[in-house]
Amino acid sequence: MKILLLQLKRIGDLILTTPAIAVLRKNFPDAHITLAVSNECAELLPAISNVDRVLLARRNLRDVAMVSSVAGKRFDYCIDFTRNDRSAFLTLLSGARRRVASYRVREQSKTRAKVYTDLVGVRVRDMHTIDYNLALLEPLGVRAASSAPQLELPRTAREKADRLRRDWKIARPYVILHPGSARPEKLWDAARWAEVIDHFREDNEFDLVLTSGPAAHEQTHIAAITHRTRQKFIDLSGKTDLLTLAALVGQAQLLVTVDSAPVHFAA
Repeated sequence: MKILLLQLKRIGDLILTTPAIAVLRKNFPDAHITLAVSNECAELLPAISNVDRVLLARRNLRDVAMVSSVAGKRFDYCIDFTRNDRSAFLTLLSGARRRVASYRVREQSKTRAKVYTDLVGVRVRDMHTIDYNLALLEPLGVRAASSAPQLELPRTAREKADRLRRDWKIARPYVILHPGSARPEKLWDAARWAEVIDHFREDNEFDLVLTSGPAAHEQTHIAAITHRTRQKFIDLSGKTDLLTLAALVGQAQLLVTVDSAPVHFAA
């Protein structure tokens, strides 16, 4: 059996797809599972298990090779977790005899809906994203209870996190404050972040660790926060890769963040 999974959204969306991937592997241990993801998720891939092959969608001419791989494989099943024009095109090329998506695709485009053989009666706004992704497996005869995301961090990520804690003298239990997000519209007001950070002055039992991604808009946001706070903290913003950050989050006593990848790491 050959199964194609299309998850072309962001890092958080891929993390929330891992329970569905794990359930597929449990139910079809001998299946060949191919996972297509966006290039933005490449850094997360070493922690994704239970797949045999990964295809990267880069939105450039290099996608010709990926498209050829999909078209030449002749899959048995294709599950589209993304539900956009690009994923519908790949679904069509897959040649799968069963092509699955949410019924919501019909409301977006009746033409695009014709690509699919199975439209499952669920929509993500009515349930947790993990449960939504699991529900899309029903045409394969799979029903599963909700479960936590499954990431297998490589040893190198844990070693980098340990080294950062030593180098920055994080010896006590610590709290991570992660104001950053890849999407600027998700950033919280800098003055309010400063209030949250200053609130921790009342508790000296923890080290405060500030993290974020390296993007310019995130670094500008961090600078605005640090300008407003009087509290001392350890600034690791822009100093970790994605999986090292996941390892740091895994050992933290508390994570305070917005809707971004670290909140899924904490799960």
